Amino acid sequence: MKGPSGFAALACDEMLVHTSDIAAGLGTSFDPPREVCARVLARLFPWAPPDKDSWEALRWANGRGPLGERPRLSPNWVSHPAPLDEWDGLDPNVPS
Repeated sequence: MKGPSGFAALACDEMLVHTSDIAAGLGTSFDPPREVCARVLARLFPWAPPDKDSWEALRWANGRGPLGERPRLSPNWVSHPAPLDEWDGLDPNVPS
């Protein structure tokens, strides 16, 4: 179940990532505000590394490419729009 902040974060995530996709398709760049990226990343992908550039980490969390030594995520990557207190502390993209 999505909480209000998760729903808002999903909308921001979609706008950021797909604006980047569109810009790339048009042969131009997109450089979003890092604070916005950091907030979306922390809300939807709490397992993402906090010590990386927030835009690059958000792109990685959305399966858009590798992040340093971390490989690109599979097409089945997931986010966590449910309330953060419902997160079990694990990265759901890592097989258990």
